[in-house]
Amino acid sequence: MENLAHTLFGATVYKGHFEKYAPNTLALWVIGANLPDFDIVSRAWGSAAYLCQHRGLTHSILGILLLSLLLASLWWVLQKVLKRESKWSILFVSSLVSLSTHPLLDFLNNYGIRPFLPFSKRWFYGDLVFIVDPWIWLILGGALFLSSKSETKSWLLYLLCSLITSVVVLGVGSVPLASKALWVIATAGLIFWRVKAGVMSTKVCRTAIIFLLVYISMLYFLQQAATYAAKDYAKSGAVEEVTKFSVSASPANPFRWEVFAESQNFFYYGAIRLYREPSAEVTLARRRVYRNHPAVQKAFLTDDGKAILDFGRYLLADVETDPNGYSVILGDGRYSRGGRSFSTFVIKIPRSEIEVK
Repeated sequence: MENLAHTLFGATVYKGHFEKYAPNTLALWVIGANLPDFDIVSRAWGSAAYLCQHRGLTHSILGILLLSLLLASLWWVLQKVLKRESKWSILFVSSLVSLSTHPLLDFLNNYGIRPFLPFSKRWFYGDLVFIVDPWIWLILGGALFLSSKSETKSWLLYLLCSLITSVVVLGVGSVPLASKALWVIATAGLIFWRVKAGVMSTKVCRTAIIFLLVYISMLYFLQQAATYAAKDYAKSGAVEEVTKFSVSASPANPFRWEVFAESQNFFYYGAIRLYREPSAEVTLARRRVYRNHPAVQKAFLTDDGKAILDFGRYLLADVETDPNGYSVILGDGRYSRGGRSFSTFVIKIPRSEIEVK
C-alpha cells in the first residue's frame, strides 16, 4: 500500500485504542507505520536490488520485531534527553503494533509480502485491495477528521489531504464515474457532519477499524465470486493447461477484477465484472513466454534474471535479435504486460554465448 494509507491506519489505531495507554506518542505510531518502507533506499543500487530488498526483511516477522526493539529504544533515549517520563515496555508495545500494521496492509494487495524471511522466500498475496484504495483513505481519514481538534493547522492539514486525494480519485481515468460521484458525496458529507456536530470522541476511530474490517471482508467475498466466475472462463480461453490462476482488485471498483493466468508457454490477462456474464466481457489476451529459449535461460543466470525469478509471479520472457546477439526482455505479467515497468529488465546476451540449433 502507499504511505498515506499506512499513516492513516497507524494513526487511527493509536487514536482509537492506544492513546490512553501511550499518550503523546502519535509521532512514534506514524513513524512505525511507515518504517518498514525504508528499504526503498535499495533503489539506489538498481532495479534488481530493489526487487530483492523491497518488502523483504523489514516486512517480515523477524524484521518487524527487530525494528520494534530499535524504534522503542531510540524513542526511550529521546524522551530521556528531553527529560520526559516514559516506560520502555509501553514504547515497545506501541512500536510493535504500529510496525505490524504495515505488513498487514501490504499483504492485502497483489504485490505480496514474504513474512518468513530470511528462513523462507515464499511470497504471500492477498489480492483483495488495489495498491491505492480511496475507500481506505475515506474510512480512516474520515474518522481522524471527525475526532480531530478544532485548530487551524488541523483543518489546513485535512483540507490539504482532501484536495490531494480528491485530485487522485477524480483525475484517474480507471476509476469509474460512480466511484467518483460517491467519493464527492462522501467527502462533502464528512465535512458537513463535522461542521454540524463538532468534534467527536475517539470512539469514531474504533468504529472506523470495524468498518475497515467489514470492507475487507466484503472484498474477500467479492473476490471469491470473481474467482468462481472467471476460473472456468480463463481455462476455456487458454490454448494450454493453466498451471497458475488468480484475480486481483481494480482501482476503486470492487465489482471489477483483474484476471491473470499462466500456462507453460503463455501468459493470459483480462478483466471480469461481477454484474456481467464472462462471455460478455473481454476475451483474455495472451502473450507468448519464451522461457525455454537458450538466450532466456542464459539471462536467468544474471543478477537481473535471478531477481525477476525470485520476484515474478507471472513470468514474461521475450527475445529480440540484433547483429550482436539477443535482447532478452524479462518482466512480471502483473505490472509489465502493457509495457515497461519497474519489473522489466532488458538483458543483452552476446551471440557468441548462444548456439541456437
